Amino acid sequence: NKVYDDEGKLIGTIYVLMDIRERKRAEKALKESEEKLRALFNASTDDMALIDPKGIILSANKTFAEKLSKNVNAIIGKCFYESFPSDVAKFRKAKIEKVYNTAKPVRFVDESVDGRIFNIQYYPVYSAEGNVTAIAVYARDITELLIAEEENTQLGRIVDESLNEIYIFDAKTFRYLRVNLGDRKSTRLNSSHTDISRMPSSA
Repeated sequence: NKVYDDEGKLIGTIYVLMDIRERKRAEKALKESEEKLRALFNASTDDMALIDPKGIILSANKTFAEKLSKNVNAIIGKCFYESFPSDVAKFRKAKIEKVYNTAKPVRFVDESVDGRIFNIQYYPVYSAEGNVTAIAVYARDITELLIAEEENTQLGRIVDESLNEIYIFDAKTFRYLRVNLGDRKSTRLNSSHTDISRMPSSA
């Protein structure tokens, strides 16, 4: 600022110096924290997104965007519900509105148009005042898990119903893990599964 005397003549200049090193350090730390959070966000193989009360996508990870065959920048600011067929969008919207109305998470399993099965969770995100201002969306593809569980169930049924003697045991401890019903009915091993699991294998 310039300083003048009573006659209007310039007699000096005032300079104000401020130490902003602490602010710069804080800004750098915040940026690094945001970058780490973003890296963690995108490292997840689950679909993750943040949407506002109108269904506008505020943030999303790469996995979520790839499910829509787009990049992250292309879906930010777009309506979440436009990504789905009308009936699916209506169903998802009702779930999200329930989170806003109850301020409680909602969990459900749903099937995509290509037949994939997802475990979906919607969580409320609160403001400093305690109001729900956004919804965090998490979706995990559990298709392979369900297939594996079904195959394991079918395999177990085949093992149990076989008339042949079938033994499954731990390769390290040589203790029986599973013995089929056919063998338990034999005179050699007439014990419950619990009793058999405690017996060492003769192998």
